[in-house]
Amino acid sequence: KYFKKYHIFFSIDGNYNIALYTTINSIIQNCSNPELIMFNILIYDDNKKDEYLSILRNKFPKLVYSFNIFSIFNKKKQFLESVLKKIVPNKEFNDMNLFNKNVHQNIMNYSRIYFTEIFNNCKYGLYLDTDIIVQTDILELFKEMNDKNFQCYSPLIRNTRDYMSFPEYIPEFDIKLDLNINGFNTGVYLFNCNYWRDNNYTELCEKLLVKNSNNKFMKIGTQPLINLLFNGKTKNIDRRWNIAGLGHKTFIKGDGNDTINETDINNAYILHWSGRKKPWLENGINKQYWLKYK
Repeated sequence: KYFKKYHIFFSIDGNYNIALYTTINSIIQNCSNPELIMFNILIYDDNKKDEYLSILRNKFPKLVYSFNIFSIFNKKKQFLESVLKKIVPNKEFNDMNLFNKNVHQNIMNYSRIYFTEIFNNCKYGLYLDTDIIVQTDILELFKEMNDKNFQCYSPLIRNTRDYMSFPEYIPEFDIKLDLNINGFNTGVYLFNCNYWRDNNYTELCEKLLVKNSNNKFMKIGTQPLINLLFNGKTKNIDRRWNIAGLGHKTFIKGDGNDTINETDINNAYILHWSGRKKPWLENGINKQYWLKYK
């Protein structure tokens, strides 16, 4: 049964527990067959695995065998810590810096590069941020995997030149990039795990992170990193699979750079609170959609 599951990846620290449970609840509530999903959750502290498992099984008793929880290995923690020490602008680095509120400087944001190694029985995996809710049947997204020309699937809604700061060529790795191809918001992407493994992308990610921390050639965080790997290999899917910006855009009827259109909200398959005003925070915005699944 394990091999027949549809795999979803999460990577969290203790600050996002309530968000994780809400995201999972929205998936289950709208899924035609939630028993087919395996929730693969990556955490920092190995001693917390039993606690998370107990909570999830209590909250979702019909899916007690649908949760797979691992922590990042000690050697991987050490590597990511060494990278973060170079990019986090704190004179005195301590454990709290590992869970920086700036997600692009948070160790669990970077730990996603180890999904395919830790959850090693997945052929395909869907990564989701936890500041989202799913408003439709998530299994429909897996039906997008029907084109052998692509290894990743996500709405291509990011201008690569503006959001990533890539060069056109990275000679150290012989990587050529097409900056005219749009990238994607890495809060939602479905990818071929076997392709990742076969191309040793985890090792490549480590080398790219070290290179970037010593001689910056792209923006920090895993958004440019994942986009670099799948540049030209990502199929553009319906943008409703990631309606982002709910953490900084105001909901009104109409259009504008700082607003979310009412039609987009109602028709969205996934609502994403990218931005600082998360719906579980006191200053959060657009809470009414998130609270429905809390």
